[in-house]
Amino acid sequence: MLEPSGASEGRPVVVLLTPEEAAEALSIGRTRMYRLMREGTIRSVKVGQSRRVPVQALHDYVADLELLSDPRPRGPAGRKAVAPGTYHGRRRPDDRPRRREGW
Repeated sequence: MLEPSGASEGRPVVVLLTPEEAAEALSIGRTRMYRLMREGTIRSVKVGQSRRVPVQALHDYVADLELLSDPRPRGPAGRKAVAPGTYHGRRRPDDRPRRREGW
């Protein structure tokens, strides 16, 4: 994802990103980035009056996403497992509540 910028050329290693740079690195919008920071989903630090995102926080966020992505068991041929007696995970159409007669 993000490699330390300038590590091999003798330039300083970038460890903090602006929210805009972090959003670009994750391919998300600026607004979503600020929301993730506000919710505490992505860690950020205050530098003076500005917010910065540690590069490691982005790595941690992506690792968490990988752990949470589709943990449900799969059935044969990679299809989602469906509970017995259900219609693709929902009630069968004939199980719908019936209207009362005389309406």
